[in-house]
Amino acid sequence: MDGAQHKREDRLAAARVHLDKGDLSSAIDLLKMRLTEDENDLEALLLLAVALFRAGFATQSRGLFERVINQDASSYTACYYLGLGLEREHRLADAVCYYRRAARLRPDFKPALNRLALYASLPDRTPTPEVRTAPPAANPEADRPPTVQKPQSRLFRFFLFLVWVALLAGGAGVGVLVTQQPLAALPGLIVGHLISIPLLGRFNPRRVKRPKKPKRM
Repeated sequence: MDGAQHKREDRLAAARVHLDKGDLSSAIDLLKMRLTEDENDLEALLLLAVALFRAGFATQSRGLFERVINQDASSYTACYYLGLGLEREHRLADAVCYYRRAARLRPDFKPALNRLALYASLPDRTPTPEVRTAPPAANPEADRPPTVQKPQSRLFRFFLFLVWVALLAGGAGVGVLVTQQPLAALPGLIVGHLISIPLLGRFNPRRVKRPKKPKRM
């Protein structure tokens, strides 16, 4: 064994000791140093992923575990930790798939067997790939607040009142002229009021315009 190999083994051994003691920071530093020398060192890559996972960097560790599995499909440790990460995300069905894969690779691997015992009722299937959906497109018309017409001035409202009175008087006058009877003024008043409703309704200050809803495709 040459000097470079001795150096590698020493660093890996020291990293394992720090990892077992819970000194994750020292283990991570040693393993990163080792990977700067050889980024394809699978053992160092796996140990670094484990240290990062235990230190709470689940997202970073997942990428490293996937790299290990891509280069060594028999890594039951990487499968097990991927299952733990998915379990923390409440993706239990996907986690069980990795636990079962770890158990198939090593049937006596108790950590995976213990997790499987907890979720024995879940089906075995291929892990679901993560799919990121784009947010729905914004609809400027739907998001626009309703527009309210400005209140009309007192003078304009008084003008509308005069128009309404004129319509009532006109209807009453027409009724009296046609029938030559004073009682005919009452139907004329009603007709005049009915005519005034659609005309004056256009100037209702409380009317609110709502944005048009987009047509569904």
